[in-house]
Amino acid sequence: MLPADVTLSVIDGKKVTTGELRGKVTLLEFTATWCSYCRKLMPHLENDIWKVYQPQGMQVFGIDFDEPAATVRKFAKDMNITYPLVLDPGGKIFKRFVKENGSLTKVMLIDRNGRIVHLSQTLDAAELEVIKNKIATLLQTNKS
Repeated sequence: MLPADVTLSVIDGKKVTTGELRGKVTLLEFTATWCSYCRKLMPHLENDIWKVYQPQGMQVFGIDFDEPAATVRKFAKDMNITYPLVLDPGGKIFKRFVKENGSLTKVMLIDRNGRIVHLSQTLDAAELEVIKNKIATLLQTNKS
């Protein structure tokens, strides 16, 4: 289960707790501006997931590992990312979900009940299709 007490501080100043995400299908991506794999992944999350499923109520948050807001804002602009990016000072959110020495790149798909239903460290074409199919199914079932 996704803990309900994690506060997501979006770079636009908005704050959302993970408890407030209950009732919504949500994808969390752990990222950083210096992560080359993240830079390859983010356009897929933007174009293949956020732009496609956000109109149906899908939530996507990129959780940026321990970088200042100005750096993350510039990164979002440079990468053409419109889904919300979250600041994670000291990597506190990341450390709640990842074992010590775990890799940065993580994509977590969470159902409407707060259950983590998919966790991925890579997102190749086949994995992207798996996640998209799961999202489509989750958005169609158990609508609140």
